Order: sequence, then C-alpha cells, then structure tokens
Amino acid sequence: MRDYEERKSALIRFLEDREKMNLLQIQKMNSGDMPQRRLVPNTYLICNRTVQILIAKYSLGEDLVALQDDLQSAIEWYLKLDKDYANPGSSRDCYLLHLNIMSLSVLLGLSDSKWGELISKWESFEVGDRLIDAIIKFHDPSRLMSTELLFESEYAMLLGAYSLDDSTEFLTGISSYLASWYKGHKGCVWFDSHLADGPAYFGYWSFEAAAVLKAKKICKKDIQPNQYLPLDLLAD
Repeated sequence: MRDYEERKSALIRFLEDREKMNLLQIQKMNSGDMPQRRLVPNTYLICNRTVQILIAKYSLGEDLVALQDDLQSAIEWYLKLDKDYANPGSSRDCYLLHLNIMSLSVLLGLSDSKWGELISKWESFEVGDRLIDAIIKFHDPSRLMSTELLFESEYAMLLGAYSLDDSTEFLTGISSYLASWYKGHKGCVWFDSHLADGPAYFGYWSFEAAAVLKAKKICKKDIQPNQYLPLDLLAD
C-alpha cells in the first residue's frame, strides 16, 4: 500500500468500478453496438480511465513490473485518440492525460519503438509544450524544446526548476512545486475526490515531478520525501 491505509477501500471501489466500465464500453465497441458518434468520446474516456486504473493500482501497492502492462494498454488507447477531441490545450484534465502518459512512460520504462509511436502521436496534435518536451528529452536528448507552456500557472514552477543547473537549487524548486501541487490543481475533476461518497478516488501523485527528477538523473536518496511524490519510481 503506497497510499494512506484508510483510503484502501475507496481505491478498491474505484478500481472495480472503472474496470467494469471499461470492459462494458470495449465490448460495445468490438460488437459494433456503439453508435458511430460515440466512438471518439468513448475512446478518450477509455484511455483516461485506463491511466486512472494504473494510478489506482500504484496507490494500492501493485508491483511496478505488473504496472507496465497497464501502461502498454493505456498507450494503445492513447494512439487511437482523436486529434481534435483530445487536444492537450482544451482543458487541464485533458492535458494531464497527455502529461501522465509521458511521465509514466519515463518512470516505468518503454521500448524505443513504442517511444517512437508515442512521440509521433503527441506531435500529431500539433501543439507545443515545453514541459512535455522536457520529459520526452529523457528518451531523445536531441529534442528541441518548444517556447510554449500550455498551462503556465500550474507548471511554470516545475519547468523553472528543470532549467536550473545547480542541483541544490533544482531540488529546492521541486520541493516548492510539490508544496503547492495539490492546491494548484483545484478545479480538476479528481480534486478532493477522497471526500466523495462514490467511487472517485484513485490517488494523488505528481508523476510529472518524478519524471523531471529522473530526467535530471537525481537518485531518491537525495530527495526530500513528499506525500505527492512517487519516490519508488526513481533509482536508488
């Protein structure tokens, strides 16, 4: 269990509910029972749920190697997303789907060929984002960085830390980002979900901060623990 023990039942309820929803929708798609007009939005929903299922399993303490299968499944749905419907700049929640996919790919590991597909898909959305470029640079150090940041108020502090060469200043910047991470995401659909009566909570984790730490080759022994930082995804 990586999350608080008292949230275990909420995580299990969420996991069971979302797995059931995905199964039903995928069955409808495969059988041809889903109306054509619902294919695009439901592809997005299945992809988003698959990422959330992965996160819920991470919160519950599932083995990291086992989570790679969930990542592969999420990426397969990501590759099917509609360019306009899943535009990264359309909302913070949509942007977070893209950001989490990229961050988890860095943290859990991905083959070179799958990275190629993932980057090609990202570029098909025809938007620039400096933070996602910074994360992609972990796989492709020669990648050019965009001048844009789609959600400046939420992620400028993290990007600012990434740009620092001094390791002490960098880690201070990461700590500052994590200190305001949760409140900075107020308005996202999952905010305060641990208070919900129904199956809504899947965990609060800043995978993007961990991906930036890994990109900068920072070991977890040098990092100050934080409740939102998935520390065990980083090297010793």
